[in-house]
Amino acid sequence: VGSEMCIRDSYGAAPHEEMEGFIVERFAMAFRLSHGHQMLPYSHLANPLFYMHSACQIAQIARKLRLDLLHAQNKQSLVGTVIAGRLVGVPVVATVRDYLPLCRYGMCLNNWSSHHGNCDLDSYRHCVQSYIALYMPDIGALRKSMVYTAALYHRMDTYMKKLALRRADAVVTISARMRDIYVSRGLISDRVVTIYNPMPDSAKRPAAGCDSDSGLRVLYAG
Repeated sequence: VGSEMCIRDSYGAAPHEEMEGFIVERFAMAFRLSHGHQMLPYSHLANPLFYMHSACQIAQIARKLRLDLLHAQNKQSLVGTVIAGRLVGVPVVATVRDYLPLCRYGMCLNNWSSHHGNCDLDSYRHCVQSYIALYMPDIGALRKSMVYTAALYHRMDTYMKKLALRRADAVVTISARMRDIYVSRGLISDRVVTIYNPMPDSAKRPAAGCDSDSGLRVLYAG
């Protein structure tokens, strides 16, 4: 029995709020969201300045409210939360729901079953080339050079995220295969657990007119 709290960036919203039984604490950001947008651009969130800013803010809130556990719920809060946990001496749990903390492009994971090797620079170069060939086959030399430049930055960013995952006290994945892939990329297996996404009660009941014993089996994807 205890209390749960959500810490997030404010974008100009109220710094304190209670919502559906949760206490929401927001910290200040230098940017405000434009009308109709729910998140800042990727470049504003996936960078060392935001990571350090969020780490200081989360650590300050954790000290003030004497929190017992920090839970990083998304990729961009991962690095800052782990740093904050170390600053205040609080354990950190991180949940991952995709492979972006490992690779921005992910082409190397398509054949993971037959190739478990780490993502070295040569493998990363082939990954970026495969991504361009599949999704941007007609781009010119200038655009391609911009993609490769961005790939260098993404390489640095994913390195920071992987380092943070290795420093987390526990990592939650949403499938057994995802757990295996993250462990193969350097996470300690004893710290990685699988918790599947919950299915709402309404989805567990057969739809009207359907026979639950008919033998029909449906895969829920996405």
